[in-house]
Amino acid sequence: MTTSTEVSVVIPTYNEREKILSLVDQIGHALGDTALEIVVVDDDSPDGTAGAVEQRAQTDPRVRLIRRRLRGGVAIAVGPRRVPGGGAEKWPWFRRQYSDVATRVARLWLNTLLSDPMSGYFMLQRELYESVCGELNPKVYKILLEIVTRGRPASIKELPFIFKDRKQGESKLTLRISLQYFQMLWQLRSYSVPFEWREPPGLAPAAVPIAQNKSSASPAELSTRTL
Repeated sequence: MTTSTEVSVVIPTYNEREKILSLVDQIGHALGDTALEIVVVDDDSPDGTAGAVEQRAQTDPRVRLIRRRLRGGVAIAVGPRRVPGGGAEKWPWFRRQYSDVATRVARLWLNTLLSDPMSGYFMLQRELYESVCGELNPKVYKILLEIVTRGRPASIKELPFIFKDRKQGESKLTLRISLQYFQMLWQLRSYSVPFEWREPPGLAPAAVPIAQNKSSASPAELSTRTL
């Protein structure tokens, strides 16, 4: 908004191509000679609303467009073990049990939609990261769960992968790391949505199936820092 602007009208839209230009005209007519700006905030409408507004903005300097892209696409993609086609080549029973408990507590306290909140393999839109980066705890290593809980992305895509045992080095899982994880869950409870139990895929009483049938689903065979 410039210093000469007296009134800003903000119009949120989603699939309003047929109506938006008429509304812009009505607002302009109603406010007459008022120093005006009309800001259309479009949620990435698939019907071309943003395109129509962009064309109008080229001939009407009062019109501006802000296009939000999180709603229309996948905000974050995750590689979980706990979906069909995913799993682990080797998984010692004590680490498997710890992961089961950590996952169940995350679902109980945070009601997360993630099938595998312990996953360390994910890709996300820059806008989602920037919306939460100032709040992230640098001491907590399960950053995926924190980003999803704080940012509440509009959509999550899960693609199965096979967790392969590390060939070099040692696991970073210690008692201190475990305590930090559960402390993080407790602190994030205020961001959780109302609780409704949903059994995560692949987390039946027998815990997580170890994927061995490579002919199914073509999961990515990736090694990552996953608990």
